[in-house]
This record gives sequence, C-alpha cells and structure tokens, in this order.
Amino acid sequence: MGDENDVIVEAWNTVLFEKFCRFKHLLTTGLSAHSDNLLTPELHPAGTKVLDVGCGFGDSTVRIAKNVGPGGSAVGVDCAENFIKACEKEAQKEGLSNASFFVGDAQKDDLRGPYDQVFARFGTMFFSFPGAAMNNLRKSLKPGGELTMIVWRKREDNPWLHAAELCVKEIVPVVSHEETNQVHCGP
Repeated sequence: MGDENDVIVEAWNTVLFEKFCRFKHLLTTGLSAHSDNLLTPELHPAGTKVLDVGCGFGDSTVRIAKNVGPGGSAVGVDCAENFIKACEKEAQKEGLSNASFFVGDAQKDDLRGPYDQVFARFGTMFFSFPGAAMNNLRKSLKPGGELTMIVWRKREDNPWLHAAELCVKEIVPVVSHEETNQVHCGP
C-alpha cells in the first residue's frame, strides 16, 4: 500500500503545494465556511486530544488547539512535508504549545493516538484505500471516541464545482502523468 500513493504524495509536496500556496487565502477562508460549525469549543472542549487528518495549512488544527486549551492537544497529520512545515510555522506564530504536526499516511502509519476525537476537513476524500484508512483512524481513537469528517458529495451533486470542471475541460487539454512523466495539476 505504498507505491500507489507515491505520485499523489509527490504532487501534494510539489505542484499542488505551490498552487495551494498561491491561493491559500481563498482556500482557507473558503473552506472555513464549511467548517465553522464544527470547529467550536463545544465540539472540541477543553482538555480534549484531537487528531486533524489531512491538516493542510493547519488552520483547522490551530483553531482546534485554541478550543481545547493548554490542557488538551491538537495534532495535525498530512502526507505532504511542505504542508507540515507551513503548519509548524503557523502554530509557532500563534504561540500554541499544544499544537503539533507530523508527516504521515493516515491509511497505514501509526497515528500516535489514542485520541478523543479525529477531525478531517476534506482530508479523507483522497484515500486510495479508504477501508484501510478508516480502520486506522478507528484504531487511533480511544473507546467511545468520535470521528468527524467534512467531505464533498459526488461531482454531480456539487454543480458549482462540476460546472467549472466541465468548462475547464473544454479549454485546457487533459494530459496524463504518463504522457509527460511530470507531476502536474491544472493550467
């Protein structure tokens, strides 16, 4: 269960990271609209230990760390080392000693639990092996622990995204990784 993800992890560490950095302000503010109701002190009470799967820039991990306070902890995991480095800088800038981050594949790696909660904002949709990943997340939880995920539905159920995808496909040629032997994403 490793080689299949190598190209994906490479993309997240290179071209996707670069593009996400360019549009970070749009992504973090745009995604916060979907997660504001789930990143509250009521759902992440003081003293709670929470794993944030696919933490990206760490903005959700930082919010969780603030919610759980110094008696709790927020741990972000992402397969992309570049995102983890960005997360660590953000947590340091915020002065949070209860936020930590590590590079890992939630599908197979030790997630350093047990946790009271596992949270994922669009971090579980990209698993190549969702069954293995869900089993690993379950194993990282304490008995009675909670898993909260925000995920998109099918493309067809998200017309704002699907319509844009169809328009781009008419304009930008689709080039496979095999054709160019390079990791790429979009124009």
